[in-house]
Amino acid sequence: MFTSCLDTFEMKLHPVAQPPCVLVVDDDAVSRQVFSLQLEKIGYQVDTAANGDEALAAFACLRYALVLVDILLPGMSGFELIAHLRRLPGGDGVPVVAVSAGIPAVSRAACLAVGFDDFLAKPVGCDTLTEVVERYLGRERE
Repeated sequence: MFTSCLDTFEMKLHPVAQPPCVLVVDDDAVSRQVFSLQLEKIGYQVDTAANGDEALAAFACLRYALVLVDILLPGMSGFELIAHLRRLPGGDGVPVVAVSAGIPAVSRAACLAVGFDDFLAKPVGCDTLTEVVERYLGRERE
């Protein structure tokens, strides 16, 4: 299920600078929730998508500050998704971080070779997630 940072009605009523929005793409609902809570705790807005198609639909609607992508997604893998994202308008300038639950065939080098900017192995600790996200978004830890 795709959830979105966008609420155009609310934005028109209250035109305030919004915190950067991160898209979390993971087929596991618990993982999406954990990433969302961690990111919200450090001051980011979060959209979630359960598969590649939802992620592409979300990306077509909003320019994200950063995207976290699970490698093993149903239908379209994370490797296929990164190829599609990079071809979309603005897709080549958005940091995209691969996430994997320690699958031996998935390595950091393989992810970087296909267009990901970084790689995180699950489980991802809050400090590690904060470090990686803030490295790409240029925010200092509070």
